[in-house]
This record gives sequence, structure tokens and C-alpha cells, in this order.
Amino acid sequence: MNKTGCLLRPSNTRNYKFPVCDVSDKDLPSTFILSDERIPTVRNQGNIGACVGHGIAEVLGILYGLEFGKEKLISPWYIYGNPECRDGFTGYGMFLCDAIEGVRKCGSVPLEDFDVRLEVPDIITAVKNRSELTDKAKPYRIKSYIEIPCYALVSKRKSALKQALYTYKLPIVIASANYFGGGHCVIVIGWDKKIDSYSKIPGEQAIKITVVIIFLQKKLMRLMFCSMKWNCQDMCSQKIPKI
Repeated sequence: MNKTGCLLRPSNTRNYKFPVCDVSDKDLPSTFILSDERIPTVRNQGNIGACVGHGIAEVLGILYGLEFGKEKLISPWYIYGNPECRDGFTGYGMFLCDAIEGVRKCGSVPLEDFDVRLEVPDIITAVKNRSELTDKAKPYRIKSYIEIPCYALVSKRKSALKQALYTYKLPIVIASANYFGGGHCVIVIGWDKKIDSYSKIPGEQAIKITVVIIFLQKKLMRLMFCSMKWNCQDMCSQKIPKI
């Protein structure tokens, strides 16, 4: 069994792709880390396969804070159990692509409204039994998301990730195919000139992890990040205000 809960499938050809053309590696600093207000909180998923829910929820909290002035803790459990984020799948873990699309349509809720730590199928039942939260989740929907292409050439994959992170200066949600032997959802927040990595709090509980581990995986399927405000066309053309 996948111990962390991030499941993988081929890329959706309909996803908007990040254009790797406007920033070259020579324009990038040797070391880069997001500012503190853009770095997600580290939380522990425990033995539940909700790493995808955690990754998306943490980025949602950052985006909410940037756009409304105060960061909010978003429920990863609501995302993990919401059928709209699972596209009919009821087994352990979830697909990042389905979860992000579900959050685009439905959003999530503040952690204080749904802090129910259950595994499937009980977490799905728990969400279904809280139908009153449907409207409460709508303000936390994302407007769009972009996929960073997973190039076969590791150096190009690495360049694309750096360029996207430096261009938008937002945490990037990643589905890794082989994180210590299993699929895992992590968040990239920067890189270091020596090891191309940055991890503020290493260890099993860290949702942020060294980028070098991600780069070394040959089967990395998908890199994505989200926006609660801007549409894909504006983000792809980088016609978005600096925040």
C-alpha cells in the first residue's frame, strides 16, 4: 500500500501548461526561498493517506492570506473526503489532478469547521453527512491552476520548476512518484545553490521537503500550483499583478 496517499496517473492534455520561455536559468539566483508569509505550515497527516489534501489545503491558506490579508487554516480532511475531489475513486489516497479540479469546483472549508481525521471510506461518509458545508466551502475555491510540464530531461524539469517558482513566487504543489518508496504530495518553496533543495523542517512530518529528492525521480508525473483569483490565460501570459 502507498503509505502516504498520493496516487498518479498520466497528465491531462487539457490542462494549461506553464510556458518555460520568459525566464532563463542565467536570470535566476543561485539560492531562492519564498518569504515567510508564503511558506505553508508544517502539519502531520498521521497514518491517513491525506497528503494531497494537506498539500492543497496549505497552499489555499497561503493564497487566502495573500488576497484577504490574513492566512487561514484550511481543512485537508474535507478535501480528502469530498467525492467531488475524488472523481469516483473511493480507495486509499487520492489523485492530485482530481483533487485540484475538485477544489476548483467546490473549494474547502476552514479547519475549525471540519477537523475530522478519518480514513476512507469513513471520511467520505463524514463529508457527505455535512451537506451544510457545501456553501461554506465556495469562498475557498481556486479560479484556475497550471500544470508545469514534466520533461523527460531532468535538467529541463528542474529549470521549469525553478522558473515557475521564481516567476510567481507561490508555493508549488507536487506529486512525486517515488518519495522514499511511494507516491507523496509535497510543496516546493525554494532551492539552494549547493544541493538544489530547501527544507525548513526535515523529517516525516514535514510537508515541505528538499527539492533535490523531487528532481532525482524519473517518474515525476505532475507539478501544479493554484490561484484563487487569476484565470489560466492571465497566469500563462504572466499578466498578473505582483503580490
